Amino acid sequence: MRFTGVSPESSWTGLTVRTALTNPSTRPGLKLPGRVTVTAGSVDVPVQHVRLGLVTTAESEDPSAPRRLVQFHEAALTGAFVLRAGRGRTIPFEFPVPWETPVTVFGGVPLLSLRMGLRTEVAIEPQLDQGALVPVFVHPLPTQAHVLAALDTLGFSLRQAGLVDARLPGVEQTLPLHQRIGYWVAPLYA
Repeated sequence: MRFTGVSPESSWTGLTVRTALTNPSTRPGLKLPGRVTVTAGSVDVPVQHVRLGLVTTAESEDPSAPRRLVQFHEAALTGAFVLRAGRGRTIPFEFPVPWETPVTVFGGVPLLSLRMGLRTEVAIEPQLDQGALVPVFVHPLPTQAHVLAALDTLGFSLRQAGLVDARLPGVEQTLPLHQRIGYWVAPLYA
């Protein structure tokens, strides 16, 4: 399965950005292979850089604050280059997925409202083109899958799954967010 995100054409440069993932399913610690294709319109386009970022929606620690889009990991693909009018450039990549990346899929089923995407950022003076998001599906590591399966076997029902845009106190983290998964207690343990 291949997923592709295409940005709307830039109004003043005619630049289009297309991001394609070879396989949008991954696990923490692996790499997402794909390619970004940038194509210029009728004028030369001075590109400052091309970057990729993992984004998701997360809740604030303040329950009254709305959920917001958070980019929690990024990697640079290129530095500056000039894309000549009518020409294109394809940039292959293997985007590293951090070990702490939240799980969004378990047993082939999305965890409630958790969504994640890979966003392509192409910097052009005087503005930034942030291409369309390409969906990414993060499956649990084998040990995480065993814990989730054990809870299911014991009769616990998934109640909620979400991301919080904050660090856990006393826990060493590299990402600025953490995942919460809540269950309804199994009748045997009520």
